[in-house]
Amino acid sequence: MRRFALAVMSSLARAHRTPSAAAKVRAVALDLDGTLCRSDGGIGDATVHALVAFVERGGRAIIATGRGKSHAAGIAEACRERGLRFDALVCSDGAVAFARSGGDAFDDLLYENVAAGAEVAPVLRDLAAAAAPGATFGAEINAPSGVVVSNRRYFDVIERHNPNFFAKMLAGKDPSPDFDGAVLAAPRVNWIRCVGGGGDASGALLDAAKAAVADAGVDLRCAHSTLSLPGGPESVVLKPNVDKSVGLAAVAVRYGLDRTEIAAFGDAANDHEMLEWAGAAVCPSNATPDAKSRATFVSELSNDEDFIADALDRLPAFRGGGDGTAAPPR
Repeated sequence: MRRFALAVMSSLARAHRTPSAAAKVRAVALDLDGTLCRSDGGIGDATVHALVAFVERGGRAIIATGRGKSHAAGIAEACRERGLRFDALVCSDGAVAFARSGGDAFDDLLYENVAAGAEVAPVLRDLAAAAAPGATFGAEINAPSGVVVSNRRYFDVIERHNPNFFAKMLAGKDPSPDFDGAVLAAPRVNWIRCVGGGGDASGALLDAAKAAVADAGVDLRCAHSTLSLPGGPESVVLKPNVDKSVGLAAVAVRYGLDRTEIAAFGDAANDHEMLEWAGAAVCPSNATPDAKSRATFVSELSNDEDFIADALDRLPAFRGGGDGTAAPPR
């Protein structure tokens, strides 16, 4: 099922912008890893308190993540127990967007653009058999169902090269007994991650993935995964041709927001589009150079130093105070 209002499409027009002196920030869109969450996976008290104060002033808080719905909803629930309520979840890098639908459940589907398993399965088969021997896969099928994994090597490689990610996301999980069948039967595949064989990080896996997608004639985007495997094999993600700004646009329509009224917080490549789309774009000091180049404000603080709380303290500058520029660093 694909639902996408024309009003959302019209709000996606991207133009070069600076913070508007007339714009008032009414919502914040928050990436998780490297942004809202600290390196240990937690969220600082100062950040939670600042966001609670923002919401109490009438603002809306939105999670915008590459993670699936179950993970994002878990973060939202943990924050609710600390007094912070999120209004919406943009998950799987914009493939799906949900609003809070009474109580604290996120069951109001606002937008969905996912691939059918029957489209994806031939790509994975060709990639594994011909172009990427030794490759192993993880796929998010049907947001509530979580991730299925092709074999144990997927876990072993990630645990070896990125133990923090493994501990947060994969510890205690097992490969699917029938990965190929699970993907083929899935009505919705939100993303697929391919971890290459050996220690090759030359870009060959990404080229192979792009070729497999082109041969299959399916509408999937191929890019390097934001999952870092330093010193290890290449990691590539295949996903529907969407990004976080698309899911955010659906949320904006739901709540009557203009994109100039949204401040996006992010740190990595999968945040680029939403940083460009939003009226204000905020990055922590640990963000990549490319993400920082898209920001209207770059904090001197990192995600481990409650940079969001510090930035929210400066939001009057984004609401049109003075000349519309950010306050000087303290």
